[in-house]
Amino acid sequence: MPEANLPKKLNAASNALTTSVFSAEGGTTTKISNLTVRSVLRTEPPLYLRKRKHKAHKDQTKASSNESHLLPYSPISQKYSGSSNDLSWNCRCENLACDCSNRLLNSVPQNLPVSITKLLLDRNYLESLNNNTFSRYRDLTVLDVSINYISSLQQGTFLGLDRLTWLDLSQNSIGSQGLLSQSVFKPLRSLKYLRMDVNNFKCTKNSSFLGALLSSLSNLQELHIDYFGEQYYDRGFNNLTSLQILRVYCGKHCPFIGIKNATFENLGQLKNLSISDCCLNGTEIEYDSLSHFTKLQTLDISRNPSIGLEHLPRVMYGLRHSSLQTLVMDNIVDKYSINFVKTYMIQHLPQTLTTLFARGNNIVYVDEQVMKTLPENLRKVDVSNNDIIMNPMTLPLADIRLLDTLVINNFDEECHTSVEDIFSSIGIVYNSKGRQWTRKAEFIYQKIMTSLRTLILQSNYIDFSLDPIGLNFIGLPNLTDLDLSLNQMKVLTKDLFYGIENLEYLRLNGNLFSDFVADISHLPKLKLLNLSNTELPCLSELVRTHIDQLAAARPGQIQVDMSGCPIQCDCFNQDFLKWMTNSPAFDKNFTGYKCRYLDTSIKHIGDGYKDALQLLTRQCAQNYPLYLVTVAGTLVISCLVIGMVLYRFRWKIRYFYYAAYLKVMDNEREEPNDQFLYDVFISYDSEDNAFVQRRLLPELEQRGLVLLVHGRDFVAGTSIPANIFRAVAESRRTLAVLTRSFVESYWCNFELQMATNEAVHTGREVLVFVIKENIPNRELDVELLGYIKNNTYLPYPSPEDEGDQELMKRFYDKLAHDLRS
Repeated sequence: MPEANLPKKLNAASNALTTSVFSAEGGTTTKISNLTVRSVLRTEPPLYLRKRKHKAHKDQTKASSNESHLLPYSPISQKYSGSSNDLSWNCRCENLACDCSNRLLNSVPQNLPVSITKLLLDRNYLESLNNNTFSRYRDLTVLDVSINYISSLQQGTFLGLDRLTWLDLSQNSIGSQGLLSQSVFKPLRSLKYLRMDVNNFKCTKNSSFLGALLSSLSNLQELHIDYFGEQYYDRGFNNLTSLQILRVYCGKHCPFIGIKNATFENLGQLKNLSISDCCLNGTEIEYDSLSHFTKLQTLDISRNPSIGLEHLPRVMYGLRHSSLQTLVMDNIVDKYSINFVKTYMIQHLPQTLTTLFARGNNIVYVDEQVMKTLPENLRKVDVSNNDIIMNPMTLPLADIRLLDTLVINNFDEECHTSVEDIFSSIGIVYNSKGRQWTRKAEFIYQKIMTSLRTLILQSNYIDFSLDPIGLNFIGLPNLTDLDLSLNQMKVLTKDLFYGIENLEYLRLNGNLFSDFVADISHLPKLKLLNLSNTELPCLSELVRTHIDQLAAARPGQIQVDMSGCPIQCDCFNQDFLKWMTNSPAFDKNFTGYKCRYLDTSIKHIGDGYKDALQLLTRQCAQNYPLYLVTVAGTLVISCLVIGMVLYRFRWKIRYFYYAAYLKVMDNEREEPNDQFLYDVFISYDSEDNAFVQRRLLPELEQRGLVLLVHGRDFVAGTSIPANIFRAVAESRRTLAVLTRSFVESYWCNFELQMATNEAVHTGREVLVFVIKENIPNRELDVELLGYIKNNTYLPYPSPEDEGDQELMKRFYDKLAHDLRS
């Protein structure tokens, strides 16, 4: 059960004073000074959100007072009945503890056993606590009167309670000085824990009132109280020599906006200060306001959205030389803001800091220098529920040598109510809401994280197929727990888990791969292989063999989970089904397992695959010839499909073939983007040779272009396709002279295809067309029309205009300009 369900009155108790465990009934059991009290979980809203219904409840109490009820307390059970002044009839007493919570009481019962040590009176209708109210119960150590309507505490309210160590007065109506005696707590010499927050305290400038009220509590260790004036921590707090934990609440009548230099000057002994959920404004916090806390170990300023990251230096300046170890600064920005973490914001963090929480601060970018400025002793950093979009390669994690836990998940996965329950394991949790990072190797600094034991990378879009040679985890030899679940991985490479021989727990559940090809034969310590809710229909013979070896070497130690997988229940998978049902690595109940049949229907298994195996035993013997025909037909269809695919991409395949061929033949060839051997490769049919040689070449070469033509520049002894590919690759542009003979030429079409693939592969513009002849669109195929429309083209002047020298000059000038661009 998460700690978020703890009652408020026990949630923040000191570790030295309080240890909480959960009971079977759903409440909590708290040990205080070797005493035990069971508290019921609260379900009602606080006092200021409830409506008062005194009359209705009083009538109900009166009507019920005539009934008899059993009071079960050990060792003897007694019956109580009486008037409204005898209200113990519905309290439950057991083991020196009486639970009178939520019983509609309007006064404290006086008929309970005098030896009780714990008394719970929360969620009733008490309005005042008079003198000697508890003097009958002198052995009390725990008293809870929270969530009532108490407005007055008299001088003798707690007389006789000199053994009381735990008192909760929260969520009442206490607030008027005239109804609260300054010596009311004087009898409580043993009190260690006091809650009196969420009351009706008014803002006051009387700096001595609160100090006088609490000055007698010399053994008090933890205090929860409302804020009601910036000067109320007066010299009286110097008497609270044992006080270590202070939780300040933002009073509904007195907002806690700023911290002055003198606000906490009499609380230098504190080790834990929480001023979260207040109305603190960063501009109202003075630089030395926290300088008095020389012993402070934990500071919580969470959920103060008006502080802002830019004012964090104001908060931390006074603590820059302190012994602070834990800083919680969640949600200290406006929820609509976008924030960049810069060096000046964290320059005053003390070097003793080991744990930092900065969740929910709308952080989108962290300056690279921030990592170098963070305290050297920092071990745990949680910046979850932010929107960090920077590349993790820019995070110089090597500068934080002691860092062992980093949480950067961008969704609020869990709700924690204390610092202690955050880091339950040593590892890295990296969940990216933006899913812009696809390689774990970019994030894990293997040279400095060799001691990493737990790595949680769930709920990402990680594609490990980008590293087929198995370098992902090679630098993590001590890794024992790896979680790659919910990553939508479709492919697992063979050497994915190479280098992590100490791995014990491997979680791959919730992914999309349908074939498990990863080699796990080098994982001799594997205890758990979670493949549930993937698309696996079976496991390969190699994986089965390794699982059998592990089961034989360490009986009962290896577990394999394939629940939720669509296990194929057909003749082809019969061997796997027999192996799975006989393997000791699987749960014999097969809870959550499925069967997928040839008609793609899926059925949940409830008999451990017994019926499925019996059915397959009969069917597979009868259908063997049919399976042979099916296999043969499948092979034929597969060949046809492969042939169609090869034909469809024949030009692209040719391009890459010749590219690879030339690269092997000429390893020293370089192709910088800004340098080519030729400006233009002219693609034309041999029937147009006269035009190219007599007109086109001279005009373009006169304008300074270096041209390549196949009749003059192709290398003898080299194949035509290789020459064409080299000409396209070594020329800035390919100029196609479009004529009817060009359209009908095989090699001209080949040159067009190579130029098009060059443009796609390199991203540069390659093709330029000169339309020499006017060819109707119906005579051109769709592919060639597409090339013309998507590339630069110039119509060649008509025969009548060829005699116009000025016109021809402008044409060739324009053509030369386009070829250079």
